[in-house]
Amino acid sequence: MNEVLCGSLAERRRLEIIEAAERCVMKTGLHRLTLRDIAREQGGSLGNIYNYFANKEEIVEAIVERETDRFIAIAVQGGKAQGEGTLGERLREHMTSFVDAYLDSDGARVAVSIAAEAMINERVRDIIARANQRLYEVISNDVINNRQNSWPIPKAKMQAQLALSRSLLEGLRVTAIFNPGIDRKELRAVAIDRLVHGILADLAASKGVTVEELSLWPWFS
Repeated sequence: MNEVLCGSLAERRRLEIIEAAERCVMKTGLHRLTLRDIAREQGGSLGNIYNYFANKEEIVEAIVERETDRFIAIAVQGGKAQGEGTLGERLREHMTSFVDAYLDSDGARVAVSIAAEAMINERVRDIIARANQRLYEVISNDVINNRQNSWPIPKAKMQAQLALSRSLLEGLRVTAIFNPGIDRKELRAVAIDRLVHGILADLAASKGVTVEELSLWPWFS
């Protein structure tokens, strides 16, 4: 077996472990989860897991990194979006992608379980903190590199705005989980409206125009 195939097989095995861990978290939570539980869910051996992860926290870190990569991809892809449409229209498309990702039922349950564990497990809390910082750095640097001339926003303020938007999205997850009777379609629509309006309001203030005027401008011209 050549080196490329070996690498591909190892990556597939590693992903199987991560996905088995996610299924376990959805069933029973994270706090009492053991590597043996994950091995049983995967249908493999405990020894096989140790070939890829030294402990449960390393698997948690891999889960968090995968989700962070997912949201970075959404953010960067949205930032590079080209084509016709106003700033308001394209921003709405962009925020819709984020809201739909956060409302994903399985992903929400795993993320909330990890956040709960972080309240009592310092290592998990550090994992989440590092992932959040990476997310903020990548998105803010992407905005600065591509739009700073037209949209000069201090990096510290931009990261604070990102953190606030993220807190709304995290709250959206909790709301969807603990309010099963809520109209999810309406919840989705309201969340998108609030995110779009909040971002437009910040940008409009920096340009000295109204939100309505700004929403009709070309996409980050």
